Amino acid sequence: MKLLPQFFDCLNQAITRQIPAVLVTVTRTKGSTPRDAGTKMAVTLAETLPSSLIVGGTIGGGNIEFKALEIAHQWLTKMQRTSGLNVLEMPEYRAFPLGASLGQCCGGWVELRFEAMPLADKGVLTEWVANLKAAATTNPFDVMLLGAGHVAQALAPMLSAIGAQVRWIDTREGVFSWGAAIGLANVETCVSDTPEAEISNAPAGIFFIIMTHSHALDQQLTQAILKRDDANFYGLIGSKTKRRLFENRLSMRGYSQSTIAKLTCPLGIDGIKSKEPAAIALAITAQIQLCREQLQHAPRVAAQTLTNYA
Repeated sequence: MKLLPQFFDCLNQAITRQIPAVLVTVTRTKGSTPRDAGTKMAVTLAETLPSSLIVGGTIGGGNIEFKALEIAHQWLTKMQRTSGLNVLEMPEYRAFPLGASLGQCCGGWVELRFEAMPLADKGVLTEWVANLKAAATTNPFDVMLLGAGHVAQALAPMLSAIGAQVRWIDTREGVFSWGAAIGLANVETCVSDTPEAEISNAPAGIFFIIMTHSHALDQQLTQAILKRDDANFYGLIGSKTKRRLFENRLSMRGYSQSTIAKLTCPLGIDGIKSKEPAAIALAITAQIQLCREQLQHAPRVAAQTLTNYA
């Protein structure tokens, strides 16, 4: 079985290869469940071994996902035998009590919708996948990743896996050929001679992460980012020593201490000491996810506080 980060990565593969796929959606939940309503998983057949599956996204793992994959595999096998299908089949709904029928400790209840994506007009299917992707991204999570070195090569697919829409920028030609993960549906690569302009044009609420090959370029980009006051995260890879050096340089250029304090450097959650690129990327991904969840929680906390004082 091959696993892909997002459901639309799997669907896009199926469209490219002109083979059927099955989309599984969590439609309703009660009690404790692995994933929330709206979560999607796509399934298609592997190219080299038709009995094996390619799966994009997850509905939570465990026995419920195993059962869903069994059903999807049955649908795909049937669709292989009836290749005349050329429209999306009507969906089928199935309910799963997690404790009673599946032996999962969650103890909740999940309803799943199964939809077949058989062979059809490629343009229609591409538009269908695009609409599904847009509907699934109700809370846009934009990241601008500046630099395409070893840590960035490990970081981009991790950010993609947690749902980030990544614009990945470097000034050097050819650097994006290093990584095999490029081509994910929500990672866009860009070679630019003017990364500062990319920063200026970025949307509000974005997460900036700087890790270029040059400390001088890091500083230029840091200054461009600190001129903004509408981003959710300003991150710079480096040590405490690098931070002190940048603080001094920024202070000499007239940046206030309150502005400099918005810069996160070093990057990554505390406690991970490894200097392996994948370990550093893991620590940064965890920090980004934590920041994102705190930002999502903050409006609810503020609203509750206002209610308490009303």
